[in-house]
Amino acid sequence: MKESKTSVPVEQGALKEMWEMAAKEFEKICGESLTRGEIKGFEDVQKRIEKASYEPDAEPEDKWDKAKNVGLKSLTYLKLLVGAVSQVSSFTPIPAVAANVTGSALNFVFDIPRAIKGYNDAVDEVFTRISSALSQFQIYGSMEDIDPALAKQIHLVLTSFVKLCAHVVKYRQGNRGARLFRQLKSIFDDDSGLADEMAQFEKVLQQQRDVEGTLTLAYVVETRDDVAILLQRFIIFDKTVEETHQVVHETQKGVQALKDDADRSKTLAKIRDALALDPRVRLDAKTTQTCTTIASRCLPGTGDWIWTHDAFKAWTSSAREKDASAPPLAHTLFLTGPPSSGKTSVAALIAKRLEKHKEEDRVYVAHYFFSPSTQRPDNAQTNVPAAPKNAQTNVVLAALKYMAFQIARVDPTVRKALTKLDDKFDGGLETLWQELKIGAPGSGAMHYLIFDGIECLSDEQTKMLLNFVFKTRVAGGQAGRVRVLLSGTNEKFEIHNVGPVEGVLRVRMEDHNEFDMRIFVKNELEGHRMLQNAREGSAQQRAYDKIVDKLPKNVKGSYSVLQFGLQAVLRLLGTRSAALELDKLLDQSMSSHEVAIKNLQRSLTTEEIRELNELLKWVLFSSGPLRLDQLEAVMFLFSNIEPLTSLQYIIENRYAAVLKVEGSCVVAQDGVQKYLEKEREATNPFSDSSTISMTIKINNVSQELCAHFLWDLAHKSIRDKFKFEFDGDMSSGLVSGGSRGVIEVDELEAHYTIVQRAFHYLRNAPQEQTAEIGEYLVCWLPFHLQRIWELQDNGKLTDEMRTDIGQNLYLLFRDGEVLLRHKDSFSDSYWTADEMKGLQKWMMDSAVTRKLDARWRDAVQQAPNPARGFMKEFATVLVKALLRERSWDTDDVCCWLEGFVSMDAGDTVTNWEQIGQWCQKFLDLPDTALDSLWYERLAEASYASSWWLGDPQVTRSLWQRAAEMKDSSWLCYRGLGLTYYNGNQLSEAIKQIELALQKAGQEGALPTPEPEAIINLHLLLGTYMGQIRDIQGAAKHYLQACESADPEQAKKGQLGHLKAQLGIVDAQERQEQLRSKLAAPGGEAQLVSILKSAACDPANDPLAFFSQLFTAVKSDQDLMQSIVQVLQVATPPQPLFENAPSVGSAETQSLLLYERGVAAYRYRAVASGENGEIEADSVAEALRLWHACRRRSTDLNSFYDFVARREATAALSTHYFQNVLQERLPDCFSELAELAADPGVQAYSANGDPVGFMAVVHRERRGEVDKAREALRPRMQYALQVLSDDIPDNDTHGLCALFKTLVHDTDFKNAGIALALIGPQDLVVEALHFEGQEIVDEAEKLAAEYVKSERMPEEDETAAYRRWVASREQPLVEAVKRLASETVQAAHIAVPDAAQQEERIGAAKTYIVNAQEVNAAQNADQITVIAHGLLRNRLDLLQSKPLNLSQWMGRCHGCAADGTRCPNTCEWRHAFYDCMYCTYREFCGNCLGRLRNPDADGGKIIVCDPNHKWLRYPPQGDQFYVGLRASRVRVPELRPVEGDERVFEFQFAEESEENFISVKDWKDGLAKDWGIEI
Repeated sequence: MKESKTSVPVEQGALKEMWEMAAKEFEKICGESLTRGEIKGFEDVQKRIEKASYEPDAEPEDKWDKAKNVGLKSLTYLKLLVGAVSQVSSFTPIPAVAANVTGSALNFVFDIPRAIKGYNDAVDEVFTRISSALSQFQIYGSMEDIDPALAKQIHLVLTSFVKLCAHVVKYRQGNRGARLFRQLKSIFDDDSGLADEMAQFEKVLQQQRDVEGTLTLAYVVETRDDVAILLQRFIIFDKTVEETHQVVHETQKGVQALKDDADRSKTLAKIRDALALDPRVRLDAKTTQTCTTIASRCLPGTGDWIWTHDAFKAWTSSAREKDASAPPLAHTLFLTGPPSSGKTSVAALIAKRLEKHKEEDRVYVAHYFFSPSTQRPDNAQTNVPAAPKNAQTNVVLAALKYMAFQIARVDPTVRKALTKLDDKFDGGLETLWQELKIGAPGSGAMHYLIFDGIECLSDEQTKMLLNFVFKTRVAGGQAGRVRVLLSGTNEKFEIHNVGPVEGVLRVRMEDHNEFDMRIFVKNELEGHRMLQNAREGSAQQRAYDKIVDKLPKNVKGSYSVLQFGLQAVLRLLGTRSAALELDKLLDQSMSSHEVAIKNLQRSLTTEEIRELNELLKWVLFSSGPLRLDQLEAVMFLFSNIEPLTSLQYIIENRYAAVLKVEGSCVVAQDGVQKYLEKEREATNPFSDSSTISMTIKINNVSQELCAHFLWDLAHKSIRDKFKFEFDGDMSSGLVSGGSRGVIEVDELEAHYTIVQRAFHYLRNAPQEQTAEIGEYLVCWLPFHLQRIWELQDNGKLTDEMRTDIGQNLYLLFRDGEVLLRHKDSFSDSYWTADEMKGLQKWMMDSAVTRKLDARWRDAVQQAPNPARGFMKEFATVLVKALLRERSWDTDDVCCWLEGFVSMDAGDTVTNWEQIGQWCQKFLDLPDTALDSLWYERLAEASYASSWWLGDPQVTRSLWQRAAEMKDSSWLCYRGLGLTYYNGNQLSEAIKQIELALQKAGQEGALPTPEPEAIINLHLLLGTYMGQIRDIQGAAKHYLQACESADPEQAKKGQLGHLKAQLGIVDAQERQEQLRSKLAAPGGEAQLVSILKSAACDPANDPLAFFSQLFTAVKSDQDLMQSIVQVLQVATPPQPLFENAPSVGSAETQSLLLYERGVAAYRYRAVASGENGEIEADSVAEALRLWHACRRRSTDLNSFYDFVARREATAALSTHYFQNVLQERLPDCFSELAELAADPGVQAYSANGDPVGFMAVVHRERRGEVDKAREALRPRMQYALQVLSDDIPDNDTHGLCALFKTLVHDTDFKNAGIALALIGPQDLVVEALHFEGQEIVDEAEKLAAEYVKSERMPEEDETAAYRRWVASREQPLVEAVKRLASETVQAAHIAVPDAAQQEERIGAAKTYIVNAQEVNAAQNADQITVIAHGLLRNRLDLLQSKPLNLSQWMGRCHGCAADGTRCPNTCEWRHAFYDCMYCTYREFCGNCLGRLRNPDADGGKIIVCDPNHKWLRYPPQGDQFYVGLRASRVRVPELRPVEGDERVFEFQFAEESEENFISVKDWKDGLAKDWGIEI
């Protein structure tokens, strides 16, 4: 370190005196001398600690190990400190006693002569804090010089450390009783002086940091490059980063569950869409933000009691699986308690704990937290983003869908099962459960389902959930492989009579949460700085103890009551009489809501109570939680006054007793609604027993005056609408609330108020202040009217109110003015058919419509449905808006139109052409009135609404018709281009987009195109032309996009133009284009932006892009150097300090760092530093960059971080592995081992898997068979469990994992068997194979004619078929199987080459057709005719689909000559080659040749290594493969391919019976060999 101008040399004598004083202090504290001479240096201490033995009579061994570990860590840091201050010996020589004193002090701590109960915990507690504090001094190990002023501070730290050791030794010396007492509290709570010395230790540490900061800040800025090198050399921050993100690692163990990350993302996206989940739901997470947020809010220590609770331990037990004689496992756990008792927090903590299981354990957890809004309409979910109203009618089903997706993200078995869902799953709970296939017999996985907030469900939904848990196969999961947690209030379970049930455990929160409440109370007292640091035995300490002890006991398990009680205590503590009143307050019953609401009521004015009641109506009875901005608009509707203070401030500071802000929404405090309902019932003015009595006292009043008074009183009482006014200052009011009013809410009144506010909003012009509530008022008006309809029987809905509703409905629907006036609100909303039918009920009520226009009323009531009745004007406006103009987006109208059409036409409409016909009839238009715009808008709606009646063929025909008509728009041609592109007709798509561009550029083009629309056309053309390799055309259009005023469009244009330039065939021209781009003004900055975009563009394959870029410039070293320099600018070093702002886009950093490493490793291109020097060792630089990439991507915040971390791990492990194989660089083995031990490395599917590499090294290089198998055992266990789960769809995945594991174990015989089972036989064999009931099910239509002739009177078709087939099933099955075998044999004879699958399918079909002709000529029997028909149908279906030539294994991981990704896949025509060392690195023949010859022209293959070995797969369909259905398999042998010692292939020995093995025996043998219990 550079010398500071303020540095002052330290006197040697002063230091020596300091250390002598420290030794004396040690002896004074604990009575032990540090000058015995037994310790000569730190090495002696280390040996003593390491040799210190564990005594079994003391405490669990893990406590002793933990204590030793922190001691050794502290020793490491002490050595660094002493070594650091030794560097200043030229100024202030370090006293020789320093090392001996500190070492001896630490030695005393661990020199334990006997087992001492509690001592290990004490050591751990003290030295964990010490080692954590000292860990910052790791940096001194990389410094070459230490400033004397800083050295002095280090001496002070060391001497304080010596005193701390003395206090710990003194603790050990205490008597048994004292130690037992100390175990009940922290060692720091002891009064021995340790706490004070720890405070002093932390004080000198802070002083040291202050000096360090003053001395080093400028130096760090000046020499940041040197610091960066030192940081890399010693990996100073690596440990800190890894520790910080340990939790993230634990939640990311299943991220790499499939071999190909892109396929996994696509699969999950498909499942997400099929389950109708919000597209924003992340694909790469293992948990949910809801669960994480809830768990993070828990105070440290809360909920710890659950881990030792008997019910929880039994629920998570696996004893039954290991011991068949154990009692049956309980598959269900009830977590019950009063409202606000911490159930949700405990449920979240349980979920987080279960998520931490290791991947090989196959333990998966899914959770769903029902919110209070669930009792309202089903779309008001907060855990799952809202779906369309008619798409979520079942809250429990919505929850299970979301939970299914959670499991699919981490469990490959479930993910595989859910890929077979229809595009839009519309089944029920039972159907979805069957699709999940969890808990099936033989499943090796454990699944936990956590449902929290059952009290938030309606009674119907609760019953549905309980039936699902107890009456479906959830309860029948084999060996308790599915466990369910249900969390809710006691009352909810009592209502549904859920008492003691077999197989159900129960945890009652009110019996156990006192422990958590005490933590909460202590935290609140500390936060308010109340009764802190009180003297032992003082009045303050006694009060503190009373509050902590009594308050949780007095609230009956409710945090809500605790909160109110605690507020009362805090208020009391602020008074001088607190000591006198505290006992009385703590001993009385806590009734939170009554006390709080009464107090609040007394504190508010009449107007404030009116405002609060208005808020309560919306908060308690809206369809879902309302945001603050929505409620601000509501209050403006209520008062027509803009407030000066925010609503959030008012709620938090005035109405906090009843309302609270959660995120951006406002909700009621727990239990407030129930209290108000009870209070309302208790004071119900409509009760039959309700009376008003009055006593009049008359004193000294004349008879005449008294008569006048009584007359006036009687006269007032009979006046119309008479009411008393209570706005005066009467000290006692005539009602319970006195003059200030009452905080109360009635549900019917609330819904009526909301409806009135909606009508008021719609009658008037839109205002800025009410814009935020407009969408809600329109969308949920039918809901609130329906609730009024349901509640009207209680007598509170008067005729006057009914008439008012009728008048407002008439004003709303009599014409389309309201719809047009509030277009924005209506376009963002829609009503379903059921909601419109609900409104119809009001129109049929005479009390509602009696004062309406008679003609309008009669027309409405006589209409066949709402679309032809009261909604007719709305429907007319919307149909015209859709098809006669462009003023509305098609998406906005489609939802409304769906309701109209479904009510008026039912299921007869199946596509948008038919919808157009309905619209034409509805508007009563002749054919001549239908213009180009009509068909254009129909086509656009059909294209946009794939969720409802979308059909690509119909869409294309509608756009085609629109384009052919007069005055067609350029949008027609754009639409045609999009549909052709989606149909893979690129040439036609380009033609249509060019026509659209031409039309849009003409004068008077309709609609007038915005500049952004023109640029989008250019971008489409650039994309399409690039895909057909029209480089010049693509570049031209991308250049146009570069000129866009929209920055995002310009970026897309720049990236596209660069990609087009990389596609230029001529290498020199390609490089010249890139040089010109860099040389242009601002060219480097523009290229930085382009490369950042390329690293995170969803439409771009970043790995393929950079491969193509490096291939394009590799022959020009200067150009390559320029590109690498640009990459360096795009990845600036991260700040050294934790709180400093990050530099650059975090989303792109990790991937760009990886690519910089590729450039350095494969192309020897390294960026220069600020001094212009270039790192000579490009390999070392590559390794540094890849390690930096892994650290930067630790969080896995995005898909690109996942890709970067995976590829960097693969590159590093491949490098280290190759060096180990070649016996170079001995440190590489430890580096490889460290990668393999990384919790973020998935053991089954990471490409370049370090675990697989470690196994190969152990077995091939070291002969350590046991260690190799130990590394591979989790993979083998996982594979065998998947194979044993009785779910055939998972077998391919399990066999792939098994195959790779066996190859790494060099067990090639068994690997060959796995490969033979994985590979498919040809498509004809697959197509003509029938499972189970498939023959009977598929034969129904073919047998229709025969069944019809035998059908009995009054017998339906299904029953007739079942009766018909019952007597023919066996002959039919035998005939189908026999004829299928004959057809396969004939096809194989006709086309022996398995690569000619299309020809073989054709031959099979020809054989069947000929057979059918013979049947017809010979009048064959029914069975034969139907059997041939079944085979014909299967072959027709096979021919109608694109031939799937890559249904197994994967794609080539090589690249084409220009660096683009190789398009070849493992299929029928060609053999493939799989690396025997890497994991899932497969290559076609061409790419393998290029990999093995790195100097060849073309793109460099950066995965795998030229010195590895490869296994040749036969082409699919080869006779080597037997397929998944085989019951036995031939045992192959591994032999090198002739003429190539690094490529191997499987071959069969002679075909004899001893060379065959049954698949079952084979799997059992593997399990036995590996010692794995299935």
